[in-house]
Amino acid sequence: MWLWQLGPGWGDRVGWRSGPWCPDPPCALVDRPWWWDALAWVLPILLVALLALLVAWVVTRLARPAPPAATSTSDAALEQARIRYARGEIDRETYLRLAGDLTGRPLVGGGTGG
Repeated sequence: MWLWQLGPGWGDRVGWRSGPWCPDPPCALVDRPWWWDALAWVLPILLVALLALLVAWVVTRLARPAPPAATSTSDAALEQARIRYARGEIDRETYLRLAGDLTGRPLVGGGTGG
């Protein structure tokens, strides 16, 4: 059954006695538990606080600096060349040649480094 099918005064029959449809003067004295009125005060305050927290989170999220970009393939290859040079797997001349090839600019200091 729809609410408009209940006819005039349907609010009284379902327990909604407050509001403009209430003809009695003591409309505010509705039989409901005490926590209902407390919830009517607390719930809007909680919703406003939640909205404020959401806005603060969005602002701090947008103000945060961007994370550093991922290393490219040439950087990973250059890091591998550094590791091989540090382990002694390649000599200085080979390392400088590899580093120059990977960075695109020749590095100074070739020759024997013995």
